[in-house]
Amino acid sequence: MLASQQSVFSRICARSFRTTSTAWKQPAHDRLRMRRHQPQPRHRLPFVDEAPMNVLPEKPPVLPTSWGSTADKVKCLRYSHGVHLSSIPTTFEKLEELYHLEKNLWFHSLDLPLKSPEMLDFSQFITRTKLLDWSWEPFDHQSALESRLSHQLSEQLLFLCRLPVNMHDQKPESIIARGRRRTMLISNCMETAYQTIVTSEPASQLARSVHQIDESARVETFLKRLYPNEMWKPVSEIDEDLFEDVDETILDGEGCVRFRIRADLTWQLRVPDPLQPFFPMKHPICYSEKPPKCRYRPEAFGLKPIDCFKFSCLPIDSSELARSVAGYWSRNPFSEGDPCEFGLLGVLDTRSAEEIWNDLSRLALSEEKKSDIWTKNGISEGLLTAFAWTSAQAYNQGFTLYNEITYPFAAQILLFDYDHIQLLRYQLNSLASLWQAEDCEAPFNLAWVSPKIKLFEFVDSAPCGRMQVNPEALSLLASGFLHPTDADRPSELLRPYLTPGSLAPRDRAKRSVRDEDTFARLIPNAASSPDLDDSVQIDKENTVDLADMTEAERKALDEARQSARKLPLRMYTPARPHPNEVFFYKLTNQRELLKELRSEVPSLGGSLRGLPGPYDRIRENYRMHRRNQQPRSRVQAPPRRWR
Repeated sequence: MLASQQSVFSRICARSFRTTSTAWKQPAHDRLRMRRHQPQPRHRLPFVDEAPMNVLPEKPPVLPTSWGSTADKVKCLRYSHGVHLSSIPTTFEKLEELYHLEKNLWFHSLDLPLKSPEMLDFSQFITRTKLLDWSWEPFDHQSALESRLSHQLSEQLLFLCRLPVNMHDQKPESIIARGRRRTMLISNCMETAYQTIVTSEPASQLARSVHQIDESARVETFLKRLYPNEMWKPVSEIDEDLFEDVDETILDGEGCVRFRIRADLTWQLRVPDPLQPFFPMKHPICYSEKPPKCRYRPEAFGLKPIDCFKFSCLPIDSSELARSVAGYWSRNPFSEGDPCEFGLLGVLDTRSAEEIWNDLSRLALSEEKKSDIWTKNGISEGLLTAFAWTSAQAYNQGFTLYNEITYPFAAQILLFDYDHIQLLRYQLNSLASLWQAEDCEAPFNLAWVSPKIKLFEFVDSAPCGRMQVNPEALSLLASGFLHPTDADRPSELLRPYLTPGSLAPRDRAKRSVRDEDTFARLIPNAASSPDLDDSVQIDKENTVDLADMTEAERKALDEARQSARKLPLRMYTPARPHPNEVFFYKLTNQRELLKELRSEVPSLGGSLRGLPGPYDRIRENYRMHRRNQQPRSRVQAPPRRWR
């Protein structure tokens, strides 16, 4: 036995030991080196192939790529993600929209006051209007109304004309001051005439109906016209041959020229009922055998195209600056839209174009010729303003280019030329904006302009001076205010293309708050309504049931009461969509689109500008990235060299 042990020991000793210098230099924590370089994934459960299994599972693991291996929760997440992605426009869709906008949404600005005289024929062609002779007799007014109106206007004009103003200075500040002076004069005269007629005629429709008065009202509309083909030929016999060759007119995809008409009414009176039309749409006077010819291009009048992306339009909430933009009326918590949707009488200041008047006065023409040119310029501005006003009213009732109007829209514009007035009556019979052969079958729009009448004259023979008002001008004013409206026409006929059963704003205003079937809530006045505190006793007979109010209405009523107490409130204007978004595409911001292109498109230096490498290298980089993101153990790394 001893021999056997010695043989084993000698056999072990005879075996050579191969060691290195690192075998006896390793520290005591050598076992942790493997943990330090390959830490265990303690933050997640190990996979089946990584975890040691003592017992074989009953069901084999589902292959990740097999059918039905996706969990229901993942399916829901992927579906919601797809719905969200489908709601976001892609870069291709944005580019397609941008190309469409650049091609179709360029407008030639036709803003008032006009920059060129002698545009009456051009305005008639743009608005598709027939200008007829004035056929109305002088208004048969009562002597009491005439005397009272003459007295009130003379006193008001005598007071306003005493204010000093510089009429010869051509500085911008002086021009602005004269414009404000004319605005004040027109507003005070029209307000005086309105108050006098309402108090003198209590049985008239004007005194018995709801109405709204606005100052500095913006009127705006958009239209397009199809010009004759010979207009765009290089050689033509049109009147533009007198000018130099320019090519600034931009045509859209349909070969039409688009215009934007924008005017400012110095004073306007709106009512909830439309005016009675002057002629039915089927009357022979609304049709013409031959359409009028237009031999002028837009650039002949300095109408430069504007980019719609730079077009800014801020909705103004104040009643003094109301806007008659197509498809847009201001709303507030107290009413669903403005009930006064139709215009009864508007005033246009034709003296706002002082530059044209100054240029015209320098010409070597007779005074009669200058007066004739200036009168035609005022009529052309009145035609454009009346067309924009009536077409905006038609848009507000749901009529568009594709939904032709079913009844005519009438409007009255008073052309105010300092001490002279003219009454323009306009009837919109068609919204057909194209000028084609088949459009000649549609009725033309009609316009009548009264002769130019002097409104007042200063008489120095009196001791203190007095203003003498022309009786014919008073008759013209009274006929404009007392023109009958069509109050018997129901809203279903006024808005045939809108949703049936929905109340119009004028119906919401007419319905009583105590009706059980009403759904248009009208918040009571803050001054006469009780507090919302439950501890206060409320008289239910004299007040509206506040329990039926919605949360928004109660909040609006509370804010109105706080403002009545003159407490400081933070003014905030809610965001509102652009009026063009009702009928046109939603505009894409160019800066955001270019930023997105630079960040995504490879050819523009985006994140995908590099070509993809081999799959193994990508997988290795991804594994190293995930490995660097994993949490480390508390064991610190050893020093680089052991001393």
